[in-house]
Amino acid sequence: MRGNLCLGYGSQAEEEPLWRLMLSRPLTRNTFRLLDVVRRAGFVEPVRRFVRDGGDYYGGSAGAVLACDSIEVADGLDPNEPGLRDLTGLGLIKDLAILPHYSQDQHARAAAWATDRGVGLLGLPESIGLQCVGSVAGVTGEGRLVRFEGAGGRSVTYPGAVNWSLRPSVADDARWIAELRAEVMAADLHRLGRWDPVRVRERFLRAFRPSQTKIIRVDGVDAGSIAVRPEPDCRWIEHFYLSGQVQGRGVGSAVLGHLLDGADHCPYRLNVFQGSRARHLYERHGFVLEHEDPVDVFMIRPSR
Repeated sequence: MRGNLCLGYGSQAEEEPLWRLMLSRPLTRNTFRLLDVVRRAGFVEPVRRFVRDGGDYYGGSAGAVLACDSIEVADGLDPNEPGLRDLTGLGLIKDLAILPHYSQDQHARAAAWATDRGVGLLGLPESIGLQCVGSVAGVTGEGRLVRFEGAGGRSVTYPGAVNWSLRPSVADDARWIAELRAEVMAADLHRLGRWDPVRVRERFLRAFRPSQTKIIRVDGVDAGSIAVRPEPDCRWIEHFYLSGQVQGRGVGSAVLGHLLDGADHCPYRLNVFQGSRARHLYERHGFVLEHEDPVDVFMIRPSR
């Protein structure tokens, strides 16, 4: 699916007017009733096609359940008013079930449900949601998402969204970004036999342009940088560094997605070290291999 999905983080009272507007009829706050009405209106394939073609989908409650392969998780929570036997959902999210309004007292039931069916289940408390941008998923809001594995009932909790923002860079940022660059690049440069503690800092200081650079702030603290250098035929993404203290929390993907969402139709280019894990991040955001050498992989995101 190419569209963005926003699931949970809202009540059915907020969601219901959206479905009512599209379907031109009132809805009860019931997952089975919603599926029945969507089917009767012939809306299943149009919604799938809309998301496949890049449209955004919001499901705060029943709509979140409906986005999955099946709405079976709602059995026992909502009455099956229309008496549905076929519980197939929209299939916007594959091999995963969503349980909105999740609370701790549902833990045992949710674990048993996931184990019995061999399906992963995400419990979304009222205060958080799941945002899917392309193939990248992130947790939004305040609280913790719980994932129940499909086998063994094991659960994993994920923290809510990190508060991040961008600010303009100034000349005084140069030194600390140079130190961050050395910290972030050290492991790859050692692995490639290219580590030089002086050169890694000097190369940045010679190339640094505050006007092209944004500072990434996480929870109110400067934690990284990203720069965009315009060229006649493209834009180059450079100096994309994040402190190790905030890596692995979805910040890099969120910043990159934000930058690309506001992009013009010009292609974007960047380069990454051979063997770097960052390559997977860029591939998820549409970058493909352009050319490579023994040290660097040069990637392009074609114009959209």
